[in-house]
Amino acid sequence: MGLGGGALLALGGVGLSFWPSRLREPSGPLLCLSPLEFSVVAAACEAVVPGYDGMPCPLELRVPEQVDAYFALLHEGDQADFKSALGLLENGFAGLLLDGRPRPFTVCTVEQRQETLEAWRGSVIALRRTAFRALHKAIVGVYYAQPELYSHMGYSIPAGLASGGAR
Repeated sequence: MGLGGGALLALGGVGLSFWPSRLREPSGPLLCLSPLEFSVVAAACEAVVPGYDGMPCPLELRVPEQVDAYFALLHEGDQADFKSALGLLENGFAGLLLDGRPRPFTVCTVEQRQETLEAWRGSVIALRRTAFRALHKAIVGVYYAQPELYSHMGYSIPAGLASGGAR
């Protein structure tokens, strides 16, 4: 990860912020993420897939809860890295230093969150690019795997799912 990446993760873990985070309530018990980390994922979901053309938003489909379940299956080290990246993304002080955004990610508007994620996607800091890819792929992968979206994408719903079968 390198010295610079480690310093950024440490900065993200400090939790210094000018505004409190906006916490969101999960629909059930969390398996991997803390309530704050879950809230960062939920805020990212709204920015990555804002819902369009009659498609449901990811929060309606409980995508953040499914991202939590996905990361619960990973190695503890990978979970820790992901959680540290979420802390850095949420941190207002890190946002101020790196992007000129002093507010926590969870209290930003959807447009501000989209700008922040775009900055992470194109960052010169490898840690931010890698964290963006992990978060983006998890959200998009979970979202577009939802049977509720099949008809929006022109797919027919498999018989086992149409009758309420297991996902």
